[in-house]
Amino acid sequence: MIEHTPEEEPRDAGACNEAEGTAAADESKDDGKQNFERVKEGFSKGAEKARDTARKVAPKLRKALHNAAFGGAYGASYGATFGATLLKELFPKAMKDGFCAGFEDGKAAADKVRTRREETDAEEVEVVSIDEVGGAQPETA
Repeated sequence: MIEHTPEEEPRDAGACNEAEGTAAADESKDDGKQNFERVKEGFSKGAEKARDTARKVAPKLRKALHNAAFGGAYGASYGATFGATLLKELFPKAMKDGFCAGFEDGKAAADKVRTRREETDAEEVEVVSIDEVGGAQPETA
């Protein structure tokens, strides 16, 4: 026959589960706080690393953008000047006549647009307002 000692007595299942549940909940809260702290620390370290990298990269990026802008402006002005000078040397009268004709036509087109705008602005525009009774009456501005 097997002897039964008090130490081997089965425990109350409800009390056991309750105690384990409370411990598990406390452990879960601690794990949640630890996980949150790890995430928070990761974001902080990442932000700090990003700031340090930006400080190191910004001067190089600024210099690269400066060089690109300078190169683009230089190339555009060189090409325009060289092309115009070369054309002027090859076709001096034709260039002068072309510039003069283009200037005159452009000025005439701009004057036409300005005149149309002034005529439109000068015309009476009908404005509708609501009087105190609630009816609408046309009004001239």
